[in-house]
Amino acid sequence: MRVINIYGQAGAGKSTVASGLFNIIKQESQKSVELIDEFAKTLVWSQRFEELKDQFFVSANQYHKLHILEDKVDLVITDSPILLGAIYKPHKQFRSLTPLLLELDNSMITTNIFLVANTQMKYEKDGRLQTKEEAEKIGERIENMLNKNKIEYTTFLNEPEVHQKIFQWLKLRRIV
Repeated sequence: MRVINIYGQAGAGKSTVASGLFNIIKQESQKSVELIDEFAKTLVWSQRFEELKDQFFVSANQYHKLHILEDKVDLVITDSPILLGAIYKPHKQFRSLTPLLLELDNSMITTNIFLVANTQMKYEKDGRLQTKEEAEKIGERIENMLNKNKIEYTTFLNEPEVHQKIFQWLKLRRIV
């Protein structure tokens, strides 16, 4: 199973792009594909903010969504890569969580996409805890983490039909 991780700051359009990409792959590829959404966003919408503070719990639930699909589908698309847990964990919480998340990520075959927020698009606050400025800083931290850990990724600007461009890029690499 290959995991297509879509990284980017909050509000970059990861969920929209992931669902568009899922739709195209479902229609135009012979590969079996599933879409895994953000467990953290479910907690936000459910107003379960105390649980959201426990990044180990959030990451474990996000990983579980991936794990149950192991050996069942060819591709998984997620707008919440497991390594995001290293970004969102409180500084004093479980120093060993980041190495564990790296180990989990390294145990999977991944294709990593970093989605750059389009400054022409409105920042959607609903379902988020961050301001636009906080989201931008998180985006920088994500990119720094990927670079620091030598995790390969390809950058795409979120623009109209970007999911189509990503699909073509994946097709050229014979991933879809």
